[in-house]
Amino acid sequence: MKNSQEKKRLFIASFAKIDNYRNIKQKLGPSFHGKWIPPENLHMTYKFLGDIYNSDIIIQKLKKLKYKKKQIVQFKKLKLFNKRILSLRSSNKTLYKIHDQIQELLGVEFPNEKVFKPHITIMRVKKIKNKEFKELFKTLNPKGSLEIKICLVQSKLTPNGVKYKIIREF
Repeated sequence: MKNSQEKKRLFIASFAKIDNYRNIKQKLGPSFHGKWIPPENLHMTYKFLGDIYNSDIIIQKLKKLKYKKKQIVQFKKLKLFNKRILSLRSSNKTLYKIHDQIQELLGVEFPNEKVFKPHITIMRVKKIKNKEFKELFKTLNPKGSLEIKICLVQSKLTPNGVKYKIIREF
């Protein structure tokens, strides 16, 4: 049954910064056709929730999150997922522990996607133009970082692109 509140497209994330983003786009641009994520929208996705009418339950559950605040995590690994998502990943175990904790707190209402790994999407790929991109990945040294601040974020589609609004920081 629908709540009287407006439906919101929500996800859980920490916003990120990629110091050499312009250089990465320049080097990888000839290999991919797609939509680059604007620098202000770069974020580490822990969990995509979808269209939600009432975020109160999610907020109550996420208040129990426990993690060391002000941690800085580095990202150095470029990955292409499912030939559609060009992303940065980190091997930092803290990110995976946070992801697991979020999943545990949200439980059965928001089932875990088995293949999901915390990541920063940098491009939504429409077409791979150069099959040698994996060799190019080895030559690039992405310098991305984020300060871990877990946020419940609303994603709103506008005529000028996606706009993000932090609903709550935990």
